Amino acid sequence: MTTNSTIQTCMTNAGLSILTQAQLGATIEFTKVKIGDGQLNNIDPETLTNLVNPLQELEIYQKETLSDTSVSITALITQAETGFTFREIGLYAIDPQSEQEVLYAYGNKGDSATYIPPNTSSVSVEEEASIVVQVANAENVVIQISQETSSKGCGIPPSICTNLNITEDGNSRKLTWNDPKNTVIDMFTLCTWKGTMIRKKFGSYPQNETDGIFVTDSTVWGQYSQTPYVDSDGAGYYYKAFPYSTHDVYCRNAQNEFGTKIYEFTIDDNDSNPFTAVQYVGENADYTPAYMDYNTGKFNYGSWEGAFFMGLMRPCMLKYDGTVDYYLDENDLGLKADGVTPSDNKNTSYGGNAMLQVGQIWIKEENVNGRKHICIANKKVDDDYDCWTHLKADGTYKEYCYRALYNGSLIDNKIRSLSGQECCRNVAGNLQLQYAKANGTGWRADVYNFRRLINYLLILMSRSLDMQTAFGTGRYTGYVSTSNTGQIITTGTNDKKGRFYGDDSNGRVTVFWMEDWWGEIWKFTEGIIQKNGKLLYKMCEGTQDGSTVSDYNSDGTGYIDSGVTLSGTITELYIKKMQLVPHLGLVPTGESGGSSSTYYCDGMWSNSTVVGFARFGGDPNNGFLCGCFAFTVYTPVSHSNWHYGVALSYL
Repeated sequence: MTTNSTIQTCMTNAGLSILTQAQLGATIEFTKVKIGDGQLNNIDPETLTNLVNPLQELEIYQKETLSDTSVSITALITQAETGFTFREIGLYAIDPQSEQEVLYAYGNKGDSATYIPPNTSSVSVEEEASIVVQVANAENVVIQISQETSSKGCGIPPSICTNLNITEDGNSRKLTWNDPKNTVIDMFTLCTWKGTMIRKKFGSYPQNETDGIFVTDSTVWGQYSQTPYVDSDGAGYYYKAFPYSTHDVYCRNAQNEFGTKIYEFTIDDNDSNPFTAVQYVGENADYTPAYMDYNTGKFNYGSWEGAFFMGLMRPCMLKYDGTVDYYLDENDLGLKADGVTPSDNKNTSYGGNAMLQVGQIWIKEENVNGRKHICIANKKVDDDYDCWTHLKADGTYKEYCYRALYNGSLIDNKIRSLSGQECCRNVAGNLQLQYAKANGTGWRADVYNFRRLINYLLILMSRSLDMQTAFGTGRYTGYVSTSNTGQIITTGTNDKKGRFYGDDSNGRVTVFWMEDWWGEIWKFTEGIIQKNGKLLYKMCEGTQDGSTVSDYNSDGTGYIDSGVTLSGTITELYIKKMQLVPHLGLVPTGESGGSSSTYYCDGMWSNSTVVGFARFGGDPNNGFLCGCFAFTVYTPVSHSNWHYGVALSYL
């Protein structure tokens, strides 16, 4: 994304002094530009000697003479490590008399301020700021123009690569990344991407484009964004990308480094405020949270758009045999990834389903000093990390797992994931589970380990436990009666909404392209059973999790005792406390005292007189009890109701 701002400024008192000297023959030498996010309020800009709140110092790269007594000075605003609001700007010059650098002119955009996202974002943003100022004689103006240089060229380097991922396979290393786009401003190309060089170095990262060992040089944009480059000799090496321009200017930013990425957060259960109970730590301590902007209808990624896990997820059409037929357009699921060809996401005759492809994401959980500490990584950092979502019964890990984009629809005795269909409901849960498996080997209903993963990612991105405020309410109201079929809407209404979408007025919510992660309909979820009040868990198909039974079942035999017991009958209880059980996740307790705006903000139900089978999400009769944590083990697997449905998964 590129923008241009031509900002009218006022002279400061120091600037007027320089102008007076220039009228007597002195030269005006402009040195630099600063930008910030300060509000003027009642400040007289003529009295300023610096910006109200400076954030970034810019170098001048262009001067244009507008008249004998006015010039336009241009600087380039680029993305920084954290996002910021560009509201104020100042032009600096050398005072001929004192020989000191002073603020010559000041401008403020007020309500027209521009948000510049962090350079971790996959959205490339550069804003050209042109400042029009008064001078005594345009021919008697000097500017300090600086060109960013490297050992091979001069000019502006490309932006960083994004979604850099590396996976290990013995001594081999598989690398994927997104190449940067050209830097284009006001139809003028300032930097054209030419290629991305990959280098490696034993024991530490290469520092520049000549350091270490050459690996490959890709000059086809996007060549390795999905299909990995494989280096057969990678043990002990550190890898870094060096994108470069047609002028051979290299980007050496540290964010081009491949390797271990760990995002961390803590949860304080004693803090009732869902937005302060979660705190960032580690590498992402200074990150800005993501949220749905209900005023603009756009999702604000904060610092998270370039996170490694964003590059590990893609919507696709998955055949019954588990092969990806093709990927879908990320902004319109009704199209293939080329953005032109119609997809089969509504085709009931298609031999497969619309699914979300997810690469390996590893989780570590621990209780530290009274707080829950969660780590999310792109690899197994140590033995405390697990990746249950990708673990097969035989103990091997799949490269990808898959989850439905849509609520399940019953078509020809199979649960399908397709757009424009009615949700399967009023069908016994055990039958819905069978219909899910009818797609073939590897297919089944939702599994809890995937719910655990996505919920953690949502907490991480939003730095909150209140997902309905951060991402959208979901369909939480509208129930009239069990015969009112209109209260459950057909699938696919968010097909053109993108990766994340929601509103604050009962609209369908989408996270990672998956509709109705909460609200609309409860979804049967394998892996949790409530038996005699005890919450029992199973995290994978095999017994690697410590369970003693292969595959999931409906009575909890061989499952792991979480240590949490829910006695008696619990209905519409807002979750106040969760017990963190390493490798099992957040286990809800029956403690009262929560609400729709405190603690975990979602509801739970349990009935110890039956063997309860887990459902998640909530429905249009549950109000704000709905949410990603909303959880019921109140009824057995055989129970059917208008609000009980299912969604597919594949491993």
